[in-house]
Amino acid sequence: KAADAGDGRAIGALQSFAYRVRKYIGAYAAALGGVDAIAFSGGIGEHSAPMRAMICQGLEWMGIHLDPAANEGAAGDSIRRVSADRSSPQVWVIPTDEELQIASEIIPILESNSPETG
Repeated sequence: KAADAGDGRAIGALQSFAYRVRKYIGAYAAALGGVDAIAFSGGIGEHSAPMRAMICQGLEWMGIHLDPAANEGAAGDSIRRVSADRSSPQVWVIPTDEELQIASEIIPILESNSPETG
């Protein structure tokens, strides 16, 4: 909200975040010898079309091209491709249930440490 209102520090923070994500995408692409797809997930990845656009801006050298309408239409409630047809790699928004994932990981740990199981 602050960035939308023109707050320079908030805008800088978002730009810094986007830069760091872009840097990691490039690093992983180099380490893997390329990528077939980029997936946005979690709170920001699922629900912030402007941030997805900011992150992908400057990755055209990798062949990444967002479809602006698809990006704006992806609300994180279903799996959506947000890349243009010409884009390679493809870019997707993949909904996730982070709380369910955390619970599914922690329950076996808690069960293995319960007094009943010794």
